[in-house]
Amino acid sequence: MIFSSIVGGGVSETYLYPIYGGIVLLAGLIVICTVVILEEIKLIKDSLNKTEKQIKINRKDILHKVSI
Repeated sequence: MIFSSIVGGGVSETYLYPIYGGIVLLAGLIVICTVVILEEIKLIKDSLNKTEKQIKINRKDILHKVSI
């Protein structure tokens, strides 16, 4: 009864309530998946930055050894 007062409609529209619930669940699933994907992208980005810094350090070491 509470849900019908929020959504509106009468007894003849009660078949729509599962559809509304499905839409809410799908929206929540989309949000959760987006958050997980963004966290993975951040981890990959951080990993690439660390690798890039390590390559620069190794390059400097090699150049220093060659110049000696």
